[in-house]
Parts: sequence; C-alpha cells; structure tokens
Amino acid sequence: MIGEPIPEGEKKKLLVEIKEKIEKEGFKTSWRNPFFDWVQGIPPGLIPQKDGTNNILYVIDPPVPRVAPFDLAAVSISITHTLYFTLTLYYCKVLDDAVEADRINEINDWHASQWAVKTAIYFNDIACKYSLQWDTEYDAHIEDSLWGNFPVDSPDQSISIMRDIKEAYSEWEKAGRYSIHLLKRTTTGVAEKF
Repeated sequence: MIGEPIPEGEKKKLLVEIKEKIEKEGFKTSWRNPFFDWVQGIPPGLIPQKDGTNNILYVIDPPVPRVAPFDLAAVSISITHTLYFTLTLYYCKVLDDAVEADRINEINDWHASQWAVKTAIYFNDIACKYSLQWDTEYDAHIEDSLWGNFPVDSPDQSISIMRDIKEAYSEWEKAGRYSIHLLKRTTTGVAEKF
C-alpha cells in the first residue's frame, strides 16, 4: 500500500486505532504537539485534546534516559502515503545563553561529537531492527530525530517500536549504577562547560 493515496477518513481511522493500542501499552498520547506546548510553558495534557484533524498523533514523554541534556522527547506518528514514525529529542535550554555565533557553534559541535553519539548508541538496536534513520536540525534549538516510513497496512510497527523503546528504558534502569557511572564518566565536565 506504499505510494497509494489514502482517503482522509481512513488515515484518521488508522491513527485512532494506533492511539488506542499505544495507550493500552501505558503511553500518554495527544493530538497536540507537545513541543509547542512545552515552549509555551503548558504542561502536556493540560489543554483538552482536539480530535486529530491534522492527522498527527503524538506520544508524550516517551521513556528515554537522559544520556544527553535534551529538554523534551516526543514521538509523532502520521500518515500520508506511508506511516511515518519519528522520535524527536529537543535541546533548547543548552542554547538559552548562547548569543554569539562562536558559542552556538561550540554547543552544536559538542552536540554532534558527544550527545548525538550517546543517543545513537543507546538507540542503535532499535534503529537497526526497524531500519530507522537519524536526522539532526540546528536552528534556534537542536532537534535529533529518529525516523522511519512503514507501509500503511502495517500500523503495528509503530506500536512495536514503542514497546522496544519502553523495554530498552527498562533495561537501562535495571543496569542502574553501572549506567549512571558510565554516563558520569563520559560526560565529565559537561555541566561546567554547558
């Protein structure tokens, strides 16, 4: 079904099915973009949800360990000619005090050489299993996006990815002190520097 036009009503029906299944897995969803709410200082879920007229479903605060100083993590699932899955990590506060180009470039370089590497390592198994790709945008903030396209007739792919994200986080938590020790060892000086 890749490439075939999908009627709007069918897109909505598929997203509602995905929403219900993801919520049964214990995730919180929204039709509102959690990043825009976060930027405006609105806690996720505070404003009543619309019915998804934009055909994008969001998963609020998926379980992602703080291996890098991102401010918000969110998942978006949309349908056009394919099912499009994206996990995005937003870095805003690290750039709050950066005014000069040299400072912004230094933070962006640190992101590319340290933070993006750590998140890529953490998500490597999931990225390989589902053939997901990384994309990074540097603008007023930094966005790391792990994304992939899937046939519309296999909407359970997005649910499987969410399960694997939850399982990876659970394993990370079980590792406990060891993981925290490795993170501290590899990020020594980050707090002072940034």
